[in-house]
Amino acid sequence: MSDYKKVEEMLKNYKKTQAEISNIQLEIDEIKSNYVGISAISYEERTGATNKFNSNVENEVIHRIENIDVQIETLEKMKLSKSIEIQKIDNAIGSLLERQAKIIEMKYFSGLSNKEIARQLDLTEQTICDIKSKAINSMVNLILIKY
Repeated sequence: MSDYKKVEEMLKNYKKTQAEISNIQLEIDEIKSNYVGISAISYEERTGATNKFNSNVENEVIHRIENIDVQIETLEKMKLSKSIEIQKIDNAIGSLLERQAKIIEMKYFSGLSNKEIARQLDLTEQTICDIKSKAINSMVNLILIKY
């Protein structure tokens, strides 16, 4: 897939990505609320101090807590990655000329067709396509940074 198509796909999925970030945070919050319930369990040993775990219940609780930590860490990484993507798009749009930004927003965030955009801005469809293409091409280097 070309870089142009990648950026265009990111723009098409902008609102979906924002919703995914919110849903990931909700999932993290739900896991943490259940996690607090697990961590509130206290076990008091009635014999001498030992570091050895012989109880299946204790081992299961420890295993679940470790899995919860891994789940939360994985979700946090996903959320960060998607948040960075959204911020890169926002930064790239901020660098565009006003007309270019308006057309990108109308096309990808409002879901208008080129014909509808042309009608609203009193331009031809070809002009809309040209401006959109130039805008996306200038966004490619800002969003898909290559080292």
